[in-house]
Amino acid sequence: MNACEANRASKADATLTALYAQFNPRSPDLTASERAWIQYRDAECAFAGDYVQGGSMQPMVVSACEAQLTNDRIKVLTADLSDLQPH
Repeated sequence: MNACEANRASKADATLTALYAQFNPRSPDLTASERAWIQYRDAECAFAGDYVQGGSMQPMVVSACEAQLTNDRIKVLTADLSDLQPH
C-alpha cells in the first residue's frame, strides 16, 4: 500500500510539472505561488501523517495526502490555463 500511494503521488507530481510547463511565459507570481504551494502541501501532509508517526502507515498517509492535494492543484491550474487560452 505504501508503494501504491507513493506511485500515485509521483504520477500526480509528474502531471503537475508537465502542466506547469504549459504556462509560457511563466510569470514570477506563478513561480512564487507554486513554490509556496509545494511548501504548504509538504507541511500539510507531514501533519496528516503525525497521527500515525513512526508506524508503518505513515508513508502511505503522507503519500495519499500528497497525491490528493496535488490532484486538487492540477484542477486549479488546468482551469487557470484554460482561462488564459484564447476563446
